[in-house]
Amino acid sequence: MLNYCIILLYVPKNLNYKILKLIFRYIFYTRIYINKLLIPFLVKFKMFNLLSYLLIFNLSKIKKILPPQKIKYKVLVLSKSAGIDDVIESQKKYNKNILYLECPRIFFIYIFETIFKNHPEITDEKYFSNNPKVKKLKLEYKDFLVSFLKIFKKKYNFQKFIGFNFIYRAERELHAASQELKIPFSVLFKESVITESQKNCYIFTYIKNNEKFKGHKLAVYSNFAKKYLIKSNVVKNERINVIGCSRLAISFSYKKLVPKNQILYYAIENNRGLPNS
Repeated sequence: MLNYCIILLYVPKNLNYKILKLIFRYIFYTRIYINKLLIPFLVKFKMFNLLSYLLIFNLSKIKKILPPQKIKYKVLVLSKSAGIDDVIESQKKYNKNILYLECPRIFFIYIFETIFKNHPEITDEKYFSNNPKVKKLKLEYKDFLVSFLKIFKKKYNFQKFIGFNFIYRAERELHAASQELKIPFSVLFKESVITESQKNCYIFTYIKNNEKFKGHKLAVYSNFAKKYLIKSNVVKNERINVIGCSRLAISFSYKKLVPKNQILYYAIENNRGLPNS
């Protein structure tokens, strides 16, 4: 065993990195498999205690913004790459006593799919429905989340949720359930930078689909986004704040760096910006 440890000390750094990367990838996909296997069963039989432990197993500390002082608050951040970057950039200099925990969005997606059984009428882009069956499923899902969060909060005391879009179908009733339990759910709406024509499309579709934000606070990058969301009846003025885009700070730090090789890359999407969904 001693010889084995000594050998590891002399493994090249790049090989160590590749090994760690493979280990983390294995853990990531193993966790997804466990969730996919267990969550439908636990939801079906309303095994809230075991589901709470499974959620705790899914949480991971956002290490780049660990608090230097004693932990006073715990915040669950629903995973989204650019959104996590915003949280990190905004908090790495100022976080004193908040433990930010990354929570996989897939966890609540599996709960949602177990209850809704992939109902074709409900999508991220069109959540509103007058169908009595759909309304019943929404109520069932929200009531399930309320019961689950009550037990989960007793086992793992946390103070807040953060998400990154108000239209995700698996999180709509999570906003409402959190509000009912007086757990603030704030959403940093990343899709704040759009063209004038996109804005008109969004206003039309949000009004037509009767979109409403059910969480505590909605944060946006600009006054432009704030105005069109209020005009769309998504949110009232007192529940929306302009906070800027914190991850742009990284871009500014790059402006004096001249790359050795410059590559201009175009991503062409035929339906980009159109309300095709």
